Amino acid sequence: MVPNDQSVLARLPEIHEAAADLRELMVANIVMIGEIPSPTFGEGDRTGFILQRFAECGLENPSSDEVGNGFALIRGTTGERTILVAANSDTIVEDPEDHAIEIEADRVQGPFVGDNSIGLAAIATLPTLFQKTGVTFKSNILLMTAARMLNRGNLEGLKFYLSNAPAQPSAGMYIEGVQLGRLNHACLGTLRGEISCSLPDDFDWVHHGKSGTILPMTDIIKIGRAHV
Repeated sequence: MVPNDQSVLARLPEIHEAAADLRELMVANIVMIGEIPSPTFGEGDRTGFILQRFAECGLENPSSDEVGNGFALIRGTTGERTILVAANSDTIVEDPEDHAIEIEADRVQGPFVGDNSIGLAAIATLPTLFQKTGVTFKSNILLMTAARMLNRGNLEGLKFYLSNAPAQPSAGMYIEGVQLGRLNHACLGTLRGEISCSLPDDFDWVHHGKSGTILPMTDIIKIGRAHV
């Protein structure tokens, strides 16, 4: 039987206790995910590891698409709707030799572990939590590792999925490691771009009033703020 909202709320203390019991699994996922280099456009190894995790949990159809997004489905009892649960798989760390994750009693430290190794680890751990607690859903739950999201990736992974999915999700949740445990129901939109300011090779700093690139860059920032 699929529990209703009230029965799930009544079980929250039990679910919270079950989640606490999975702490070691969650930490192990954070470490293994975080120590796999995953620069934007090079997320394949990290995505492959998470898809292996999905397969170990017995999820349906762990797979990836043309741009490197990873997916697995937790099928609902009716499947009339699909809820997307996603986290970005890329980081801005490009040095493959600097991905060590350190575990201390009260913290996890490592290059960009909060963006987004923790979010990915949460997604990789969710199936085990659902299985352990027996929580099921009417809707399908589509777990997604979104590639090409940062820097010049410009949210390409998520945009590609939404533009090409056979059926659009009814709702979505994006998991961010830094804010894990906090629910944001509204946010500002994002428009990414790259602006370069340069000087001519023969630029002469002697002339009075020359400001280099600082003033043009300041003007650009002011214009951007005015349109937020």
